[in-house]
Amino acid sequence: MKKIITLCSLALLFACSTDNRSEEISNTNAEQLSSEVEQQEQRIISLNGTATEILLGLGIKQELVGVDVTSANYSQAQNLGHTSRMAVEPILNLNPTLLIYKTGELNAQLIQQLQEMKVELLELKPEYTVNSVNAIVDQIANAVGKQEEATALKLEENFAHRFQLEKAPKVVFIYARGPGAMQMAGAGTAETKIIQMAGGVNPFDFEQYRPVTAEALVKANPDFVLMYNSGFKSLEQANGLKAIPGIMETTAGKNNALITMDANILHNFSISLPKAVEELHNAIQ
Repeated sequence: MKKIITLCSLALLFACSTDNRSEEISNTNAEQLSSEVEQQEQRIISLNGTATEILLGLGIKQELVGVDVTSANYSQAQNLGHTSRMAVEPILNLNPTLLIYKTGELNAQLIQQLQEMKVELLELKPEYTVNSVNAIVDQIANAVGKQEEATALKLEENFAHRFQLEKAPKVVFIYARGPGAMQMAGAGTAETKIIQMAGGVNPFDFEQYRPVTAEALVKANPDFVLMYNSGFKSLEQANGLKAIPGIMETTAGKNNALITMDANILHNFSISLPKAVEELHNAIQ
């Protein structure tokens, strides 16, 4: 009789243990499933090329449902156009769970409308420094639950030291949208910072961008002209470099010293920064 009771007790204990174990496995599976569903349900809109590049680097692809025009080359997501001309309806039609944008690039009315519709917003305030790039990687990774993946995207803080030159050549960046629409970059721009990191110097010290003038270019007498690939292409039918006022009177013009680069890696100042700096350094050394 004692043996029967003992066997029954063991059977009951085993059954309870099995039930508890099954419950633990069930709870674990439920948590994993919930996490997977939550990940699948993310619908992210990126209205900044820097953010889009980082999102893709973090493995966010299917969740990216909308981008701005500066991100169109990175993603197959719906192109919502220029941030300066965006309306709320196309954004809401994508049912976003998160919208990422850069300070100053969306108008206040649009931001207010999105807030009223309970769209989660992530505002980026980038600076043209390596530390800022790394901080934005963390900011975006935290927002999309990809903290572990963020580590591999971080930039080495002093990577640009090895690209400095004993004598820095003068490099001017010209943004062109055709022969009649050209601007020169000054201080406080991504292009100028990359020129400096690559071992060059921008002879213009005014802030941001100014229209191209022959007088300014001749006085600056650059050794190189830097342009986006697309910008130079817009001048091809107007004799290319010769379409830039005054440039043929400069060292750069006389030596046909033109450098063209992809606009995304040159302007976005993101995780592809080392690639942009090295490419420019190799062209000017």
